[in-house]
Amino acid sequence: MNNVLIEVIKNTFGENKLFSFDEIPNGKASSKFHQSDIKDLVSSGLIKRHSYGLYYLPGKRLSNEPSVSDA
Repeated sequence: MNNVLIEVIKNTFGENKLFSFDEIPNGKASSKFHQSDIKDLVSSGLIKRHSYGLYYLPGKRLSNEPSVSDA
């Protein structure tokens, strides 16, 4: 399931773009993806948590992380 989710995130948001769980297609708690899937991706380092409820897919950009103005 996490492989599908990371592909959805890559295709929808791209690298270094902030997103919330609710913005993920099918990201509502009652549907296909769940908060636990996001937690697993953060734990594995495939996505990063910017702040409470905001995440991003780290990319090859020189700066460390996206700013809130990137949202």
